[in-house]
Amino acid sequence: MKYHTQLLTLSGDGTGNYTLTRIGTAEERMGIDREIQTLRSKLQEVDRWEARVQELSKLLSVQHESE
Repeated sequence: MKYHTQLLTLSGDGTGNYTLTRIGTAEERMGIDREIQTLRSKLQEVDRWEARVQELSKLLSVQHESE
């Protein structure tokens, strides 16, 4: 099986700029690990944000009823 060894990332800003990065480097793995950690920390906040959304919904419905 043949695997790619490079990752092409386009800037997406219309300039035509791009970066070519070797896949499987320590830097890439560290970046993935950082992203996983960031996502895990965001997932830990979901319950708090859902509770806040419910709280705001109740406040808004009370304000709407009083108008």
